Amino acid sequence: MVAILLTLAMLITALGLALRRLRQRSRVGRGAGEPEAQPLPSAPRPELMRRRAELVRLAAEIDRERVAGRLGEAEHSRRRDEIKRELVRVIARLKQLEG
Repeated sequence: MVAILLTLAMLITALGLALRRLRQRSRVGRGAGEPEAQPLPSAPRPELMRRRAELVRLAAEIDRERVAGRLGEAEHSRRRDEIKRELVRVIARLKQLEG
């Protein structure tokens, strides 16, 4: 339980840092070598909220798999990075909808 809570705290911190970075990039503009982010399809707010909850659940699930030894470090890191990237996109879209 403690591992899950610590993982969620780390995820929230990482998301906060990623959102801050996104805000800074939008103010300064994209750098020359940075790939363009794929836009999220227009989705209603409830659908985005469900997806955000699902992504947080998936992050906790892969953390449990790693702790149980059923998932290697490299695969855990790869999957977690994918989840974080999508979660940042979903949260950014939610912020756009808020105005």
